[in-house]
Amino acid sequence: MYPNFKAEYARKGFTLEKLADELKARGVNRTVATLSQKLNGVYPLTLNEAKALKDIVAPEVPIDILFQEVL
Repeated sequence: MYPNFKAEYARKGFTLEKLADELKARGVNRTVATLSQKLNGVYPLTLNEAKALKDIVAPEVPIDILFQEVL
């Protein structure tokens, strides 16, 4: 659902487990399963989640580019 984000986190060596841990450290408590579902469009990604993920993975990329949806 978010190919730009998925490409960035893969390129930088992140896993869903690592992302979930990083989110938890920032006060956004999500399981690996929930994070996967949100990144695959099963559930909507909140703005706070998107901002935290952007800060973790690609702070240099504009949020609208990073989370551009492909239907």
